[in-house]
Amino acid sequence: MMNSRLKAILTITLGFAAALLAIWALNRWIVQPAFQKLEYAQALEDGARAGAAIRGELRQLGDGLGNWAEWDDAYAFAGDRDPAFVRSNLGDWRTLEKSSRLNFCLILSRDGRVLYSGGYDSDLGGDVTLPMVSGETPAILAILQPVLEREQALEGLLRTEHGLLLLAARPILNTHGAGPARGVLAFGRFLDAPLLRALAEQTKVAFELFAERDPRLSPAERDYLTTLRPGEPMLRPGPDGGLFVYEALPDVTGKPVALIRTPIRQEISATARSTSRALVGTLGLIALALLLGGAYFSSRVKRDVKTGADAATWGTAALTVLIGLTLTAGIFLEFRQKSREALERRFELVAAERAGIIIEKFKGNLRDLDAVRRYYMGSEAVSREEFRRFVTPILEYRNFQALEWIPRVAREQRAEFEAAARRDGLAGFQFTERDPEGRLVPAGDRDEYFPVYYLEPYTGNEAALGYSPDSIHPARGVALSRAWDSGQLTLTERYVLVQESAQRFSVLAFAPVYEVPEAARGVEERRRRLQGFVLGVIRIGDVVESTLINTQPQGLVLRLTDLSAPVERQPLYAWRPRAEAGQPGEHSPLAYRQDFPMADRIWRIEIHPTAVFIANNTDRLYRWVPGVGGLLTLLTTLYLFATVSQRRRAEALVEVRTAELQESERRYRQLFEANPEPMWVYDLETLAFLAVNDMAVHKYGYSRDEFLRMTITDVRPPEDVPRLLNHVARVTEGMDEAGIWRHRKRDGTVIDVEIVSHTLLYEGRKAELVLALDITERKRAMEALHASEQKLADILDNMLDAVYSLDMRSHTLLQTNPAISRIFGRPQQDFFANPLLYLDMVHPEDRELVERSASEILEQKEGEWIYRIIRPDGEVRWVSDRARLIADAQGRPLRVDCYFTDITARKRLEERQRLAAAVFEAARESIIVTDPNGNIVAVNPAFTTLSGYTEAEVLGRNPRLLQSGQQSKAFYAAIWQTIAREGAWQGEFWNRHKDGGLYVVLETISEVRDAADRLAYYVGIATDITHQKEAEQRIERLAYYDALTDLPNRALLAQRAELALALAARRDEELAVLFLDLDRFKDVNDSLGHAEGDALLVQVAARLKESTREADTVCRLGGDEFVLLLPETGQTGALRLADKLLAAFRQPFTVAGHSLRATLSIGIALYPHDGATFTDLLKNADAALYRAKQDGRNTRAFYAREMNVATFERLVLESELRRAIEVGQLRAYFQPKVRLADGWPAGAEALVRWLHPDHGLIPPGRFIPVAEASDLIVALGDWMLEAVCRQLVVWRGAGLPPLTVAVNLTARHFRDPGFIGRLENLLAAHGLAPQVLELELTESSLLEAGAQTAETLLALRRLGVGLAIDDFGTGYSSLSYLKRLPITALKIDQSFVRDLVIDPDDRILAATIVALSHSLGLKVVAEGVETEDQRRILLEQGCDLAQGYLFGPPMPAEPFAEWLDARGASSGTLAGVTL
Repeated sequence: MMNSRLKAILTITLGFAAALLAIWALNRWIVQPAFQKLEYAQALEDGARAGAAIRGELRQLGDGLGNWAEWDDAYAFAGDRDPAFVRSNLGDWRTLEKSSRLNFCLILSRDGRVLYSGGYDSDLGGDVTLPMVSGETPAILAILQPVLEREQALEGLLRTEHGLLLLAARPILNTHGAGPARGVLAFGRFLDAPLLRALAEQTKVAFELFAERDPRLSPAERDYLTTLRPGEPMLRPGPDGGLFVYEALPDVTGKPVALIRTPIRQEISATARSTSRALVGTLGLIALALLLGGAYFSSRVKRDVKTGADAATWGTAALTVLIGLTLTAGIFLEFRQKSREALERRFELVAAERAGIIIEKFKGNLRDLDAVRRYYMGSEAVSREEFRRFVTPILEYRNFQALEWIPRVAREQRAEFEAAARRDGLAGFQFTERDPEGRLVPAGDRDEYFPVYYLEPYTGNEAALGYSPDSIHPARGVALSRAWDSGQLTLTERYVLVQESAQRFSVLAFAPVYEVPEAARGVEERRRRLQGFVLGVIRIGDVVESTLINTQPQGLVLRLTDLSAPVERQPLYAWRPRAEAGQPGEHSPLAYRQDFPMADRIWRIEIHPTAVFIANNTDRLYRWVPGVGGLLTLLTTLYLFATVSQRRRAEALVEVRTAELQESERRYRQLFEANPEPMWVYDLETLAFLAVNDMAVHKYGYSRDEFLRMTITDVRPPEDVPRLLNHVARVTEGMDEAGIWRHRKRDGTVIDVEIVSHTLLYEGRKAELVLALDITERKRAMEALHASEQKLADILDNMLDAVYSLDMRSHTLLQTNPAISRIFGRPQQDFFANPLLYLDMVHPEDRELVERSASEILEQKEGEWIYRIIRPDGEVRWVSDRARLIADAQGRPLRVDCYFTDITARKRLEERQRLAAAVFEAARESIIVTDPNGNIVAVNPAFTTLSGYTEAEVLGRNPRLLQSGQQSKAFYAAIWQTIAREGAWQGEFWNRHKDGGLYVVLETISEVRDAADRLAYYVGIATDITHQKEAEQRIERLAYYDALTDLPNRALLAQRAELALALAARRDEELAVLFLDLDRFKDVNDSLGHAEGDALLVQVAARLKESTREADTVCRLGGDEFVLLLPETGQTGALRLADKLLAAFRQPFTVAGHSLRATLSIGIALYPHDGATFTDLLKNADAALYRAKQDGRNTRAFYAREMNVATFERLVLESELRRAIEVGQLRAYFQPKVRLADGWPAGAEALVRWLHPDHGLIPPGRFIPVAEASDLIVALGDWMLEAVCRQLVVWRGAGLPPLTVAVNLTARHFRDPGFIGRLENLLAAHGLAPQVLELELTESSLLEAGAQTAETLLALRRLGVGLAIDDFGTGYSSLSYLKRLPITALKIDQSFVRDLVIDPDDRILAATIVALSHSLGLKVVAEGVETEDQRRILLEQGCDLAQGYLFGPPMPAEPFAEWLDARGASSGTLAGVTL
């Protein structure tokens, strides 16, 4: 037994080892080489993509250059060298670098002269100058000579002292690309670190670029530059022996100048390793599974042999151990690899982040140093304090050891410079240097010195002040000279500061400062113009430590090296976390390296992880895999061993149970075959018959073999198959069911069977046992009985009468039908629950009748009773209750059969007939009923009332006796045609009363037809609408005529105009529209009142009607506006009528005893010249009316197209004026008033001016008429009063004496009852006496002043406000108001003053006004005095005061105050007031 076990184990183990060896060979010689080949192909593709990216950048530069080189502006500059081209296009290099990524531009003339050269690189500290473009014959000319000679483009790399430059050159042509070429235009872009990083991200390739002399290149790589063909990437060994892809890049002349190094991606190698592991694991498991399966089947074949079973058991255990250990090893290796890869990714991420922070920190130092340099170059001189203030924030933020200013001092200036420094507070200052022993000593004698003069921070760096080593200093002097000659920032090698005692390395950054930076182009110019250097001392350790000291995670070792320095001086700094000083991580294969430019040098940063980092970032869970895997393998082996051992015992038990089942099956089959009803078993999946008994064969007619070839669907009618399948689905879910089915026998007969079924396992298949009972005859009998019952139920259900059969013995309801619910409104089941429910629904008034019927039915055996019921919804219905009593042989009541009939409709019909008769008699409308021949057969009393004829007088006669003769025969014929066609007619017509009078009726005539649809009667119903018609006529009059003048209104005018326009268009005639407006009608309303104004309008309307034709339409639009519509009237006729109207209105009107003269302004528009529609004609006539108003009123004007523009401007002006009052665009101007006797200031008149934000000062002549035509004149006056009071307060505060100011107001102010109160409040609010105001009003305002105006004027005088008549003599001059009203002054209009010197009549009028005023005790003010002669004449006539340009124009408040001060009016007396 032991030998068999050992043999099984050894066989399986050896087989597994052989399988593993074959799998390893497959992986080593087939899989791995395929992946390596794929990896090399991918690497070559990456190298090609890197080279293509650089060449693509060069093409992009060339494309951008092409737009400049073929440009008329550049072509012109190459010819005339206009500096404006440079200023506008090349003046801002910072923007050019950011937007176009340009670092260099060169323009050469046709003869090779440098027309322009410039460059900028922010990483290099600012402006960039290339030595190869300096001098009379620049070195670059030889490179660009083919562009000049052959006029062809040139692109490639160029090696410069600042690094590799992408250079593109083009001949300068015009915009059309035509020549001859006037020169060469070249653009350059540095291939610096940022650009290379951007290209690497763009291509997703981590390549590196090395210049020809890059110190990072190994000797082998330098050989690649000469051996590789440019443009062809090749695989070559790298510095560490690994393979890289290399490609040589040529310069513009075709010589190799740079090398691209592209690493081989590790993703494919990682994929190859993962694939290999997966392949080994998968094939190994397959081999193990095959071995295990072979052992299992071997045991099955030899299961009767005990030794074979034991061997299978031990073989299974051995296979389980091998599989478990193999899986454990594979999982362990996989998890460990993933842990290492995660560590590598984490390290790369952290290291790249730390390196980026440090590099940015150093770059920031250079940018700040360049900022200090630009500060110097932008200032004429920088003091020590200014230097300190500027650099202090930089020192606080950046890790500079110090920032210094190193001036350039000539030998002859040394003594004076040292003395000046000592006077500046630097005691003991002198130029120093180190002697060979390293001690500071006074500097020796040489041509030039570069001492440290400004130094921040001073504390701790005192020893460096004045330090000025020789320019040949091995570290400091070399960097200083490079910065001097190049104009760029330069760095020294590592450097120990003079003030440092320990070996702590720093670097010095020199930034040269020139007198005129833009002139310092060549080396010679830079040497001559140098002022000094800004020096930044960068202590490397401080920068790194301040950046990394508190960063997480810890555990990184960092080294900085200067690759541009000799090997022994390359190390700059090494940093290791203090807590991990004793835990070096050099043995770890992880490392990160990045080279980056620092000014003119290349530095390298290297980062390695320490053991702490590795421990903190490594996932150690994989170490648990061997233990867990071994334990699981052991447990699985034990379980399988026990399971296989017990299998033999289970097989023996199965044999016993199988024998018992076979005996049970035999007994079951005997019972199955002996059953007297058909039975069968069918498969629930295939539905095939598995077994049938003899009775099934007998009854269905199929043989047993036929059954076993059929499915259960074959004994079903086709329409029952879906139901069968649904049943089978439910049975499959474990639901046994019984039911009635239809089966089809072999002869096609369909029988009904009742099925009883049960699920079971039959020969290992899930099946169903079915017992089928034939119930065909029983079902037919039941269906016949059901059909008979259904027929009776249908009869009952469809009866209209309710059947109600009540058992008299048990008082239960035997039967009823649905009609009971329709009649009584209650469900049938309610009556079964309460058979006497219907008695509760009887109407209260009919219950006595129903109660009697109960006794009558017992006596009479049958009867009918009619009564009312109330349904649950409240509806009352009539029912007929027919009842019959059924009794037994002894006469005892058995049941009562009732038949309820709903007779509500019949009752309602009877009621309607009675109601119709009553309505016919009581109707207020006249009703006539005629037979089909039109003979009257009935009339109601209202007919007699309306027509005067009695019923006896009209019966048998035709209704024609009522015809009035107002309608024609055709009218009546149309009526009867409508009735014949539609069956009814409705309309209005006139009838004649018996006494001969006429009346209007609204008549409806309808046909009445009998049940056979034959015409039986005509019914006419008439309503008297005579009074309604009269009211409609009155309403129509009000709707279309003006209530005051009885003239047509706008609505009627529009109707007539549309008709007139249609006729004019059809007849090709002209038509005129005249728009009339009474001049100054508002003055009449304001002065005399609205009643008198209405009276005047009535007379105006009458005069207009007298002056026009019958065919003309005179319309009042509203207010004082009238419109005349003149058909068949052209320009001549319209002009004749307009002149006629103007002449007619010269005659005065008499209103309320007053003789008034009213004039007209007329606007004329003609059809079709001025508009095609009435709306256009009316609008244009209104525009012409406005022109007539502007022309001085009392005239007429024809429409012209430009008038609409004027109207629009007037509306706009009104809107803007309203806005001006609200937002304060108005200004108050003041014109002085003086005493004519001595010229002393006597007051002022306030005049409004409009300062428009867009149109400037708008004269009053433009906006005052607009304000007068609207309500704005009141708001304008209120604003003026407020502005004057406000200004008076200002003048009082400035020390000016009290001053009387006149303000013009309209009549509407004086008609306003609230005006006095507003004025009092205004004066009180400003603390002013009423005497400071004088209100001016025109003569038209006083014309027959009404009671309100007179009362307001008297109240103003009682208040103390002065009142003056403005423009006296130009309006409705009347002496009566001078007598009645409290006027204090008259103002002679300037029209009388203008010609005073040359017109005797004006002198007489002026003298008369002065004499009249003085006789009435009034002051006289002359307006518009402009000459000395006018002043003299007015003085001789006795005029008191005057105003005009002779004394002063209207002026703003401040100039007016100056005017008063110039005349000494700020003290003394003013206008008779003692100051």
